[in-house]
Amino acid sequence: MDLSPHQPPNTPPWKAYATVMCRMKSLPLFLSAFISLATFSPVYALEPLQLFERDIQPILQKYCYDCHNAEVQEGKVRLDNLNPDLIGGPDAQRWHHALDMINQGDMPPEDAEHPDEKTLEQLTNWIQVELVKSIKAHRNSNRV
Repeated sequence: MDLSPHQPPNTPPWKAYATVMCRMKSLPLFLSAFISLATFSPVYALEPLQLFERDIQPILQKYCYDCHNAEVQEGKVRLDNLNPDLIGGPDAQRWHHALDMINQGDMPPEDAEHPDEKTLEQLTNWIQVELVKSIKAHRNSNRV
């Protein structure tokens, strides 16, 4: 069975795929998938601040801010005022220190509530990605 769409060479891939799907009498399935993909809001489409406010700040509020805030600064560390903009903000070093403390197993402390593995991974992944973006941005801004 030939599934090639027999389209001119410059035909956009989506049109060729649509032609194949129609031939397979799967138009309703194709339209459903297309609408789902068109309305899906992937994580990477969010602005960094939106992603931080939606996904990361609630984790910090639940597991970190009780001991690291304006009133209580255990270990002389305050986390509630960290700027989530690691590229333009002044707190990339403090974020890096927080990541180190998590990775070393020092945070959260043994007597505190611990996030599950998925939540911890979400937090550490976000910090790592933002740190890498910050490093690249600063490296590129220092080039002549």
